Amino acid sequence: MPSNADCRFLVAAPALFSAALLACDDAPTTDREASGWALEEELRITRTPEQEFGEVSAVAADADDNIYVLDSFAQQIYAFDSEGTYSHSIGREGEGPGEMSSYVSAIGVGPDNRIWVPDLRPPRISLFERDGTFVAAIRRHGYSGARTWDRPVDADGNYTDWTFRFPGEEAGGTIAEVHSRPVVLRWDGEAGGTVVVDSFPPLEYMNEMAQIGGSESPRVYFAGSTLAALDGQGAFWFVHSRDYRVYRRSLEGDTLLVVTLDAEPAPVAEADVQAVRDEFARWPSPLAEDYLNALPAEKPVVAAIFADGGGNLFVLPETSDVKAGTAVDAFGPDGTYWGRAELPQPVEGTPFGSIEAYATSRYLLLAGIDDSGVPYVVRLGIRRTGS
Repeated sequence: MPSNADCRFLVAAPALFSAALLACDDAPTTDREASGWALEEELRITRTPEQEFGEVSAVAADADDNIYVLDSFAQQIYAFDSEGTYSHSIGREGEGPGEMSSYVSAIGVGPDNRIWVPDLRPPRISLFERDGTFVAAIRRHGYSGARTWDRPVDADGNYTDWTFRFPGEEAGGTIAEVHSRPVVLRWDGEAGGTVVVDSFPPLEYMNEMAQIGGSESPRVYFAGSTLAALDGQGAFWFVHSRDYRVYRRSLEGDTLLVVTLDAEPAPVAEADVQAVRDEFARWPSPLAEDYLNALPAEKPVVAAIFADGGGNLFVLPETSDVKAGTAVDAFGPDGTYWGRAELPQPVEGTPFGSIEAYATSRYLLLAGIDDSGVPYVVRLGIRRTGS
């Protein structure tokens, strides 16, 4: 368990990064109350009046604390009021106007409380009023099935999408050669429903930023991956999950801040190996033994990251002494370490998947699965306990 945070502020220059050490919270993380914050469960949602959740793929909230739950199994969004009472559904199954495919996996809530829903098939973003009224379908100019955001709409109402490109070729290449590019979409309803597109320069996966190896086949369970979270302030947090070193970057590609914690990886235990075997018992594959032979000795140390609209960063660690879904680390916009807060009850995510989350300055929304396999959403109030 880390005893303190190593927070470094990097000022970007065209060819040079200059660094200055920030003051960090040196309180031992074993003293969670003294570290600066705590979490308290406020409410828990498990179903609509008609049915339990099938598969919660995203959660979000609007300015009035109404809660939106994307059930990708039902291909609908369920809306609840601030007390957790069911209100109505948004969208429906299908590929027509106002419909969602099984590839929908994110929700964005704009400052006007409109709901943005990115889809892959067809590649578009569906825009809804929060009462469920369908507004428009916006063509996606760039997208990746693996890149979804917990907070994709900024304070000015711009939606940030994501795409990848391979230098010098349309496809192929190794992951280390991939450049990624944010694409910002601005909905201009006053101009006949047109979309203004602002594309920023490619952002390279630099070796010193994220240690990404070449493409791997077959898939490696418990392998590291890149995780990112938009912070609502025109920047995003970025980490490779095998290294607890999170970078804050502008959309123009400048590195603004780096926060790190010492973290000892958790081993891939026999129970984890058995979980992979169980997966292949349900979904047989001729490559099952190859997958099992490719299992690493250790798990990634970061299970998920997410940010609130004020630029604060939240990290779900998974280390040798912290199980994923039992604690959250928090950092301020300047990299100041709040400390580590234990969850009132552990939150179990989908097997081999991340825990869906959404943050505001006052609470966290987390999606988990209970012991009987039923998905739920819990709201945890944030209580600051130190200066």
